[in-house]
Amino acid sequence: MASAHASPYSCPVRAFVPAAPASAPSTAATAKSAAILGGQPSALDLIRQQQSGLDAAAEQAPAAFPALHRSLAIAGACQLNLASIEVPTITPSSPVRTGSGTAVVRPIVAAGASADNFLGSARVRIRRTPFTDDWQRVSSQELSGGRVNRLLGAGGTVSTETLSQVNRWANQRIEYADDNTTYGARDYWATAEETLAIGRGDCEDYAILKYQILQALGFDESQMYLTLARDLVRNADHAVLIVRVGQQHYLLDNATDVLLPANISYDYRATMSFNSESAWLHGYAQRPGAQPRQIAYRSDSAVSSALVTGLNR
Repeated sequence: MASAHASPYSCPVRAFVPAAPASAPSTAATAKSAAILGGQPSALDLIRQQQSGLDAAAEQAPAAFPALHRSLAIAGACQLNLASIEVPTITPSSPVRTGSGTAVVRPIVAAGASADNFLGSARVRIRRTPFTDDWQRVSSQELSGGRVNRLLGAGGTVSTETLSQVNRWANQRIEYADDNTTYGARDYWATAEETLAIGRGDCEDYAILKYQILQALGFDESQMYLTLARDLVRNADHAVLIVRVGQQHYLLDNATDVLLPANISYDYRATMSFNSESAWLHGYAQRPGAQPRQIAYRSDSAVSSALVTGLNR
């Protein structure tokens, strides 16, 4: 974990180990987003509060992973603009619907492993999020196969070896920098070409670059997910790329050059994912014997002033 003297905007090298089931965020810790919002929780924080009433998905037996360390220290902060969020209504027995002014009911999902699950959670489709326009803009852009071959020095097959190569190459090629430094904006999702041209990016820019490289190499777009998650160790938001090859999902993360199977959560609590087919909220298993909790709030009051939240790393 970061030292007591570390800046909340820094991203120190740390061990990457499986995390215990998530618990409710500590009220004593002041999140970066809360500081930006003057103490009022952001919309993404409110979504996460629905998760705090439920246990993480049933614990799966973790593989014997060694402690992993990022080869390059990262500094800076990713930031997300939440001004236009549409809060979904989710119940265990009804389809997801979106719209302003609705209550939030955290999705209740069955415990146990599934080939469709990753990071210790299940997914519930939603139609629109505050990041939909950003995602559609960047995911619609493509890199040519020839350009990718020149970048990597050779082509690649749809395999875990290619995933590992792309993850390591992007992490080592791109310098971490926040959007304020790079684009003079609180939040900007860059295309792969933009990130390559400037040689810098924040966490979602790394993930988008990897997505577009893998797309050019023939990976199925419907099996790749840009995932926004909470880093429970650092109490910070983050973005990663999840890719399914065969029956296994893999985690591509700018925090480590090592390709990891994504069947367990490590120290991340997934919140929202995007790919070519849809957007999703992530759900977690209900406590045994517990009743589903509904936490309602008016989106016009809770969301209108939710301008930004931090995505660190």
